[in-house]
Amino acid sequence: MIFNAFCKAMPQAWLPPKLVLVMKLTTLMMIVALVQASARGYSQRITLDETNAPLEKVLASIEKQSGYVFFYDSKDVKQKVDIRVKDAGIEDALSLCFRSVPLTYKIAGKTILLQQKSSQETAEQSLAAIKRMDVRGKVVDEKGQPLPGVTVTVKGTDRAVITGSDGEYMITNVNEGSELFFSFIGYKTTSVKARAEMPVISMEVNVSDLDAVKVIGYGTTTRRLATGAVATIKAQDIEKQPVSNPVMTLSGRMAGVQVTEGGGISGSNFKISIQGQNSIVAGQLPLYIIDGIPFGGKPIEATAGASTSAPPIVGGLGLSPLNTLSPNDIESINVLKDADATSIYGSRGANGVVLITTRKGKAGNTKLEAEVYSGLSEISRKLPMLNTEQYLAIRQQAFKNDGITPAAGNAADLTSFNTGADNDFQDIFFGNTGHFTNASATLSGGNERTLFLVSANARHEGTILPGNSGDDRTEVRYNLQHHVPGNKFYINTSASFTKDDNNIVPISVNQIYALPPNLPLYTSDGRLAWYTGYTNPAAALKNIYSVKTNNLLANATLGYNILPGLSFKTDLGYNRISVNSVTASLIAAQNPANAASATGQVTKISTSNDLVVIEPQFNYGVTLFGGKLDALAGGTYQKGNYDQDFFLLGSFKNDALYNDLGSVTPLISANGFIESRFVSVFGRLSYNWDGKYIISGNYRRDGSSRFSPGHRFGNFGSMGAAWIFSEEDFIKEHLSWLSFGKLRSSYGSVGNDQINDYGYTPVYQSGFTSYNGQTGLAPSGIENKNYYSWEITKKFNLSLDLGFLKDRISLSGTFFRNRTSNLLVNSVPLASQAGFTGYMGNLSGTLVQNKGIELELNTTNVRTRRLTWSSSANLTVSRNKLLAYPGLETAPYSTGYFTQGYAVGYSLNLLSGYRYTGIENGLPTVADLNGNGTISTGLAANHKGDFDILGTKDPKFYGGLNNSILFNNFQLDFLFQFVKQRAYNIYSYLNTIGFPAPGGNYNLPEDILKYNFNYSTLAGSTASQAYNNYFKLSDETVGDASFIRLKNLSLTYKFTHGLKRIGVKNLNIFLRGQNLWTVTNYIGFDPETQGTAIPPLKLYSLGLQASF
Repeated sequence: MIFNAFCKAMPQAWLPPKLVLVMKLTTLMMIVALVQASARGYSQRITLDETNAPLEKVLASIEKQSGYVFFYDSKDVKQKVDIRVKDAGIEDALSLCFRSVPLTYKIAGKTILLQQKSSQETAEQSLAAIKRMDVRGKVVDEKGQPLPGVTVTVKGTDRAVITGSDGEYMITNVNEGSELFFSFIGYKTTSVKARAEMPVISMEVNVSDLDAVKVIGYGTTTRRLATGAVATIKAQDIEKQPVSNPVMTLSGRMAGVQVTEGGGISGSNFKISIQGQNSIVAGQLPLYIIDGIPFGGKPIEATAGASTSAPPIVGGLGLSPLNTLSPNDIESINVLKDADATSIYGSRGANGVVLITTRKGKAGNTKLEAEVYSGLSEISRKLPMLNTEQYLAIRQQAFKNDGITPAAGNAADLTSFNTGADNDFQDIFFGNTGHFTNASATLSGGNERTLFLVSANARHEGTILPGNSGDDRTEVRYNLQHHVPGNKFYINTSASFTKDDNNIVPISVNQIYALPPNLPLYTSDGRLAWYTGYTNPAAALKNIYSVKTNNLLANATLGYNILPGLSFKTDLGYNRISVNSVTASLIAAQNPANAASATGQVTKISTSNDLVVIEPQFNYGVTLFGGKLDALAGGTYQKGNYDQDFFLLGSFKNDALYNDLGSVTPLISANGFIESRFVSVFGRLSYNWDGKYIISGNYRRDGSSRFSPGHRFGNFGSMGAAWIFSEEDFIKEHLSWLSFGKLRSSYGSVGNDQINDYGYTPVYQSGFTSYNGQTGLAPSGIENKNYYSWEITKKFNLSLDLGFLKDRISLSGTFFRNRTSNLLVNSVPLASQAGFTGYMGNLSGTLVQNKGIELELNTTNVRTRRLTWSSSANLTVSRNKLLAYPGLETAPYSTGYFTQGYAVGYSLNLLSGYRYTGIENGLPTVADLNGNGTISTGLAANHKGDFDILGTKDPKFYGGLNNSILFNNFQLDFLFQFVKQRAYNIYSYLNTIGFPAPGGNYNLPEDILKYNFNYSTLAGSTASQAYNNYFKLSDETVGDASFIRLKNLSLTYKFTHGLKRIGVKNLNIFLRGQNLWTVTNYIGFDPETQGTAIPPLKLYSLGLQASF
């Protein structure tokens, strides 16, 4: 036997063999002792990458790296081996090295003795090799960056390795199918089955709600460190609601944010109010930002330049452009409320800011996610109307009171219609069942350098109206993020294109519910029935209505990390929204009695809005005086172009040719082009000292072409501060149950630029007058360069955030006060010779205030291995008040009721009217408040008449209560929305129809029976005048509109068994509902939408989610 310790014998054996052997062993022991002594400071981690290498060479490398010395017979190390290890221990390296050779080893101190295996051991090793393998892989974070220090453990053993600086790991001799656990402080533990080709493991940050990322203007923060007021809804709550518009998912979920549905028609707009109304004339919409690009919230009809703001069936709010954005593509929606959060947006932040962040790719293996659901919709509430018996009884009494005999010409309902018929026209037109289907698919993945996401969504939403009209939307998106090696330069790009087609025909809701209950819609042979004095609403369903909207949204971010802590980036954005609408009133929808002179009429509108945004930014962060200083400096250049072609065409005699321009005689044509510019510089400084004391300051200077040349620029800014007092030692020592406590406050100024472009300059517009077939020009505005400037809103916010019992209970309370001055009003008077009664301008001394309290509570009620139950609630109590308005008594805003009356000391949203005093001789009477012996309109508070202030349309309070229950594989979520408010009831809105007194030829709400009116068929009778002029303008038309609504319900079951056999990673089945149950005493269609809009629909859906 020849022993080797990497020293060679002399060429000749000049000493006796036994002596040579003794000398060799002695020398070996001395070398081993020396090596052991010198190797005490060596690392025993081994890294090798050898293919078909001599075993002896590999052993030499192991000895060099580990400090161990091998003792073996040289004839046993003639084989060649493959080995690849990184930062492995000595035993892992040896096991891998000898896995294919018949050697075993023993370790004694720093000496390793190699020897031949027995035949049985070799056989066992071969058998084990069939079932065992070496596992290699990589671990990254959510951004795809390598994650060092992750512990990788083989389940059921004490074997574990740590990932290296590049996130890579290797474990030898692992049974195939063994479960590997990946754990790291601050990240969620994850596990996968061991296999030959391991996927890239992406670790998800495990943060408490305090440390969850919140998107703010030009940056991010956390609830722990935020100095401003930011409310957030995440994708997991957005996706549980089967709605088409992502902003509707905010309803009932955020303090200080009230979202009101506009109606029960697909695509209809909504109202959103963030901490109340700040202005009289300027717009009330918040600023919408989608992935850094401003996005308009005006109704699509207004964007298209339609002469009316909305089809009557939508409720006056129009179609929402945000309906072009799929909720499936939303990662989060953050609402900025106070000055600290909104002042970075300067002149556009007065009404709050809604930041919508779309989904991005995440590191890991390529993943395919798919979701499909389908459901039904139905009207949520109907208005009880008089039935035929009740209606005809009133009609007969009215004719008797008027001394008129009913005849076919004046009483077809009594003489011609079937008096036994009893039609529920709400049920006929709105009682149908709508169907909707939504399907989406997302492909995403990437590595530490490149992340990608591609998605597609299609949605069809039918209507509850008769026919096959509906709304169809398709959307495709992509997102790509790339970092070059070294992470110096990066680029993020996103783009989406949405096509939305809405062909729901507008019909008058008023005409539907007020029809006599025995009126026939069709003749015996199926044709439309026509009667003098009545309009057949079924005829409108034959008309043509089409709104086609295309929305292209693209953005790119180019960034460069200049120095440690210093970076530069430029955000580039482009948005183009184009609208093409066609509305045709066909001859087939007209009374055939007028067929000889009947003509159709068509309105065509084509518009496009283009917006380009460039925002360069520098970010700098440095440790200074024991704290962290962060600085932001940037600028904005924004260019907008609005291009409109508007055609009003008529006199076509053939319905089939309504869309043929050559067959239609033009009546009026008009076009317009508006170019706007917006430039800004902005900055932010924030300082965090010791994780306890935080201050933040924002500044922005804006310039806008919407204002006159001398008033185009404005300065806005804020200061915010926060004290995390729970980090103080005295709090930790004495209040151990208080896990978090923070006091924060902010103050600053923001503006409102939601006015028409070039409203300060004289404008002439074509298309509304013509002479001899030639279109003329008419002035539509008067010059006003000296009184056309910014409104300024100064916001104050004070908040207290608390966490108890390791944040199982968290509570937040906020007091806010916002004051807007320099209001834009339409009441600057002009002489009659000017051709205008007045012009829009800023009125010095005006002041509007919004003040209130917001409360938010989040609790984890139960948390066990099988059951988790958490709750969240929010409550907002706010008051709006006009504090000052010089000269209001002589302004046009002083009258009241439906004429937008205002009074100092009261809300901008007044409820006003006469004080109802009862019925005398069958006639309603009201109070003479000013005591002048005459009943007259106008607010008594402004010395204008006898209208009293009856309250406000602002809610006294509103909020929501949400519960989430997870039991085994089931998850149940449900949200109740509640609002305490008063509003005009249905009798107010009857005023818009021009009804005579009860007894006329239109139906009335069943509630009318509680009044003992004198009925009359004559519009000019004393009874009719008293009803229309007194009753419908009195406090009897104002009532409680409070409600509690089961806004959303979601039940999900997660499958966990048998998925691998069908190639599915995750599979969920779910039931979802919206607007399922309402409790209210409101006299009208719906307490939320009010008026005569179709109420919000009940939605029921069933669907599947799967990932592969």
